[in-house]
Amino acid sequence: MSTLPGGPADKFGNIYEALWGVVGMIKVLEGQADAIRIEEPGTNGAEFYLERDGIKEHWQAKRQVLSQKTWSLKLLKTEGILEFFWHRANAGESCVFASISDAPELRGLSENAGDAQDWPEFQNQFLAAACWKKHFNELEKHLVSCHA
Repeated sequence: MSTLPGGPADKFGNIYEALWGVVGMIKVLEGQADAIRIEEPGTNGAEFYLERDGIKEHWQAKRQVLSQKTWSLKLLKTEGILEFFWHRANAGESCVFASISDAPELRGLSENAGDAQDWPEFQNQFLAAACWKKHFNELEKHLVSCHA
């Protein structure tokens, strides 16, 4: 599998996105989702969304990041992924980022937020570690710039 940009790498990326779309279609067929919409016009960011109980779950699929081993928060912002997720979350929708390459800071913050009972617990317990507080502050900075 080529790691060079364009050509074969682009084709593999398209195949990767399509396979996640097939997973979404299977979820609809199995009754785990009500509907799927591939690349909704005007959204500029999701390969597809699944609808569950009237709520859209937008899927952004990226095969891998070639310039580094993982998706940093800065790269997620540069690629427009954080901005897209910000707007969708503010619309009461959810988002899924699927990639062969990990997004460790985003994954960790997301898992910690899901484990916290509420904001005070997240802030006082999960952000007590300096590294998570640093990642949270970086994410907050990127999201504020999306809002501006």
